[in-house]
Amino acid sequence: MSPESLQSIYQQYKHDTEVVASWLANTAKAFGFSSQFGESSTGKTPTKPSGRLKGKERKKAKAAQVPSNEPSEPSEPSKPKYTLAIKDFIPLAEHIAEASNAANIRVPNSFSVALERVIWVRKSFAERLVDAGRRFDQNSDARHSFFVNILEEVRKTLQPLLSVDAFNLSDLKDAITNVETHKDKKGLSSLFEVLDVYEPSAEFEAAPDVVVPAPSAPEYTVEAEEDSQFEALFAITALMDDLSRLRLEIAELWTRYEAGEMDIAAVSVATNTAIELARSFEDDISPFVQKNGGSSTFHAKYFHAVSESLGIDAEAKQSPTDDYNFAAYDIADALLINTLINIIAFVRANPLGEIPSYNGFYGWYDEASIQPLGSDREKYNRMKPALLELLSDLPLISNHQGPVEDQLMQGMMATLRTAKQERKETPDVPIWFSFAAQVYLDTLNIVKIGKGWTDMQHVMRIVKQSVYDLPTSCPERKKVLGLYHALQQEQCLDYAWKDLETLRKMQGNSTFFIGEPPSSFEGYFNNFCLTIGSSITNWAQNKRDKKLKVSKDNKPLMKFLGMISTLVANRISTFGDRRPVSVDVVEDWIQRVSKSQGNFETERIQTPTAKNKKNKQPLIHRLADAVASEIADLDFDYFAIHNLCRELLLRLQTEEEKVTGPGFTKRYMSQGEHNLAFVVGFVFSTVAGKKDIVATTVSSTRLLEIAAETFNQWLSEGKGNTITNTGSEESE
Repeated sequence: MSPESLQSIYQQYKHDTEVVASWLANTAKAFGFSSQFGESSTGKTPTKPSGRLKGKERKKAKAAQVPSNEPSEPSEPSKPKYTLAIKDFIPLAEHIAEASNAANIRVPNSFSVALERVIWVRKSFAERLVDAGRRFDQNSDARHSFFVNILEEVRKTLQPLLSVDAFNLSDLKDAITNVETHKDKKGLSSLFEVLDVYEPSAEFEAAPDVVVPAPSAPEYTVEAEEDSQFEALFAITALMDDLSRLRLEIAELWTRYEAGEMDIAAVSVATNTAIELARSFEDDISPFVQKNGGSSTFHAKYFHAVSESLGIDAEAKQSPTDDYNFAAYDIADALLINTLINIIAFVRANPLGEIPSYNGFYGWYDEASIQPLGSDREKYNRMKPALLELLSDLPLISNHQGPVEDQLMQGMMATLRTAKQERKETPDVPIWFSFAAQVYLDTLNIVKIGKGWTDMQHVMRIVKQSVYDLPTSCPERKKVLGLYHALQQEQCLDYAWKDLETLRKMQGNSTFFIGEPPSSFEGYFNNFCLTIGSSITNWAQNKRDKKLKVSKDNKPLMKFLGMISTLVANRISTFGDRRPVSVDVVEDWIQRVSKSQGNFETERIQTPTAKNKKNKQPLIHRLADAVASEIADLDFDYFAIHNLCRELLLRLQTEEEKVTGPGFTKRYMSQGEHNLAFVVGFVFSTVAGKKDIVATTVSSTRLLEIAAETFNQWLSEGKGNTITNTGSEESE
C-alpha cells in the first residue's frame, strides 16, 4: 500500500495535486524547459541550497543530533519544496509532449491516477453541490472552473504519451470499494460518495508499485486556494467523511469488547489514538476553518448548509426550547452537531475557574436503557443529559490531576481555556472534541454499564499482587530455566513447569541461551558460565583465586516487552508528549512492535503485505490488536516467577548440602542470597567434570540427580502452575 493511502482524504487529495505538479515540473526541466517557474516559500525561484549551515540553523542542526529516547515521527530526508502556479501546468505539459525524444517519455501510472482523481473529484463534488442548490460566489466558481479546465487540457496534451494500460476513469470507478456502511445517514451518501475514489479496492492496492521520482528531485505544490468556497466545503466534507469512518471503526472495536473478544486496555488506547488522528485531520484543514469564522461557526454553517441542500430548515424548530429542528437529527448526528451544541452551552454556563455543575435540569442518563429510543426527539433527549454529566465531571477530574489525561480531558480543558482567552459569543469548540464526545456517547449505547469498571478492578488486583510479590533479587529465573532445560533434555522430569515455559516462550531462547539450547553436560556448563558473564576458566581445577569474576557487560539481558504500550503511555500521561500524531506514526508503532516480537508466535499482529492486503484491517483495529498482543506479556507476574525460582533454589541448596556439606557452597556464596543462582552452577560444574564433590564416593552426576528429585517434588506440589492458576482465578 502506498504511503498516501494511509492519510486522511484531504491529505490524499492534496497529495494528488502535488504529484501532478511535481511530475510536470521535474520532467519538463529534465527535457530542457528553460523558463523560470515555481516559487519557494520565500517567493524566490529555486536555488541550490548551501551545503553549510550557519548561525541559528547550525545550532538547531547540532541539537537535532542529540540522541533522544522519546518516540518520534518517522522522518524522511528533507527536500526543497516550491509552489507551482496553475497557469504553468499547460506550458509544462506542452513542452513535454513536444520534446524531440517525446516518444521515449512514459507517463507513470502514479501521475495518471492522480490526474484522473483530481479532475473527477473536483467536477463531481461541484456537480453535487450545484444539484443541491449550493451556489458559489463568482470568483470562487471561476477559480474552480479554471483549475479543472487546466487539468483537462494537461490530460489531453499528454494523451499520446499515456501507455495503453494507463489508469483511466472507468478503471477508477471499478476500483472504488463499496463503503456505504459508514454513510447510512439520510441524504449524506450522495455528498460523501464522491470521495470513495480514495478508498480503492484490494485489487487496485495490490497492483505493482509505479515509478517513484528520485529522492533528490524537488517537490512542488499547487498555489493555495484558502479563500475558495469550493475548497473550504470540499475540505470539511472530506474531514466529516474521515471522522464518519473512524467513528464506525471505533464502534466496531467496542462491540468486540462487549462481546468479550477484546481487552478494555487495547480498545481504550485505540480509541484515544483515533481521536488524536481526528485532531490531526482537522489540523490539515485549519486554514479554511479560521477563514470561515472559527471551528464552531464554520461547523454550524456547514450543518445548516447540508440540511438546507437536503430540503430541511434546521432552524424551523417544533418548539422554542428545541436546540434545532429534529427533522435534521440524522444529519446532526452524522456531522457531530449534537455534541457541538451541548458543549457550547456547557462552556457558556461554566466559565473556566468556576466549579462546573449539572443540576439535572434535562434529566439524568437512563443506565437501564442501552438502545436509543424511537423518535429523533427521544434520542436527543436521552443523549443530552449523558453528555452534560460527562462534561461536568471532566474539569473536576482535571483539578485533581492523576497520571493519565486522555483526549476527552484535553479537549474539555483546551476549550475552556480558549473560551476564557477569546471571550467570543460562541466559544470555539474543535471539531475533533465534538467527535470525541460523540464517540463517548456511541460507547454508552454499546457497552453495558459497569463492565469497564469490573475489568479495571481486575487489572488493579493484578498490579497489587505483583507489588506484593516484589523480589529481593532477580537473577534466579535465568539459571533455573537453564537447569530445567537440562533436566528435560536428560529426561529426568515427571512434570512440566508451565509458568517457566510461558516465560521462555515470551522471551525467546536468546534470553537464556548463548546460541542454540545446549544438549550435553559440557554445553549446560558452558552456557551457564556465559549467561552469568563469566569465563569458563573460573572453574579450572588449579584455580588459586576462589573469587568468581564476572562481567555484567557480557550478560544477556531480558527482552523489554510491551513496546507499543510504552510508546503510547507517554501520550496519555498528564505531562506527556503532545505532538500531533499522524497515521504514519501509528503505522510505525505497529511495524516496530511486529519487529520486536520475532520470538513470539507468528501472526500475533497482522501487518499489511501483498498477501493480506485483501483482508487488511483498518489502522485503528490493527493498533488495538497490537496492544492486545502485549497484554499477556504485561500481565505475566515476573515478580512471582522470581520468588518461585528463589524458593526452589533454596530448597535445592539444602538438598545439595546434605551430600556435599555446607562448605562446598559457602565458598562461592559469600554475598548470601545474591549469588543463589550459583547453586545451579555447582550442578553443571560437577556433572561436566569441572569440580569434584568433596565426598569422593559420590558420583559426579549425583547433584544432577538431586536436582531432578527436588524439581519433581516441587512440581508435584503444583508450584509450576502458580501464576497460570492465579490468572485463571482472576478472570473468573
